[in-house]
Amino acid sequence: MINFIKNNILKIIITKLFLLSIATLFIIQFQVAELKNELITIEADIASYEDDIKILDIEWVYLTRPQRLRLLASQHLQGSNYIKLSQMKEESQLTNYYITKYKSLIEQDYAYNY
Repeated sequence: MINFIKNNILKIIITKLFLLSIATLFIIQFQVAELKNELITIEADIASYEDDIKILDIEWVYLTRPQRLRLLASQHLQGSNYIKLSQMKEESQLTNYYITKYKSLIEQDYAYNY
């Protein structure tokens, strides 16, 4: 009789542990699915921000062209002590910088996509 009771108690404990482990696995499965969805959303946000940064970098290069800055300086900074036209570099001096910057952006984009 005592063996029978011990066997039944053992079976009940094993059954409860089995059901508890199944419930825990289901909970973990749903949490993993939720985290995967969150990761997909975050990765999409990161890709969007990277695209925005590339666009802003291109706009910055366009807005800081020496010809444009020279024109704006001559129009708006005459007689001021902020900047003189002689302080601005010629386009030929900046060509290497912009080409290097452009090549690094292309390489980064290539490395990112592959």
